[in-house]
Amino acid sequence: MTLWQYGLRITGPLDALINLALNGTIVWYFARGDVAIPLLGSPSVEAFLTPMFFLLFTLATFFGIRNGVTARRKGWAGEPLVPGVRWARWAWRRGLLLGLLAAAVFQVAIRLINHAVPQVQVSPRTMIVLQAGLSALLGYGVQVAGVVASRRVGR
Repeated sequence: MTLWQYGLRITGPLDALINLALNGTIVWYFARGDVAIPLLGSPSVEAFLTPMFFLLFTLATFFGIRNGVTARRKGWAGEPLVPGVRWARWAWRRGLLLGLLAAAVFQVAIRLINHAVPQVQVSPRTMIVLQAGLSALLGYGVQVAGVVASRRVGR
């Protein structure tokens, strides 16, 4: 099995389910009493999604690389990895960089949307579906990308 297949079939779906449940629950807990959630302010779409983007990209990248390294060490996927190869510092740096970049891009996008369509609000139910669905899709993709990126470890 290749690292790509391992990510697509095993680690990606698990990450998507974890993100779906976790992020849907977070929004439900914090926004359940609200009538409408604006794009900017507190609570807002921005307040819910900015930390999600940062944490999701940071953690899914790190754990994707970790899962790829584990699969290589155990011989489940990809080319075998020599024991003792250091990878964690590189994985954290890559994850933090991607997390900061994703949060920054989202900040620009949400402000452009707010400028184009001011006063937009979403219902708590819409926010739950938006954050849970978006985090599941992004978590799946970022996890798979991390697993595939683990092929750079040990080269």
